[in-house]
Amino acid sequence: MSEIDILLGKSIRAQRHRAGLSREALARKLCVSAHTIAAIEDGQRRANAPQLFEIADVLDVKIAGLFNWPEETAATPKQPSPAPPFEGEARAVAGHYDALSMPHRKAVFAFLLALSRE
Repeated sequence: MSEIDILLGKSIRAQRHRAGLSREALARKLCVSAHTIAAIEDGQRRANAPQLFEIADVLDVKIAGLFNWPEETAATPKQPSPAPPFEGEARAVAGHYDALSMPHRKAVFAFLLALSRE
């Protein structure tokens, strides 16, 4: 699986802990096995879109909340990037990308690669 699966799994685990649910309790609410929840949280299994919406609903978070994982490289200073050589929306996207931590950048890049293969 990819880095985004690992980061998303960690986020789901953190949100589950915040909600005070065990893996078994979350699994029961989602009608899946605790093994499935463990695999998703460990980044060994990719949750599909409907599962992510169900997980967010059960954990009482917005779907975007599952993608707000903690900084893993907080001790690593960010390197400033040179100004991008483009205009308009592309410049705005690049500015937002530059503001991301390295794990987030890698996850976004992996996501864009996956989309471009469809």
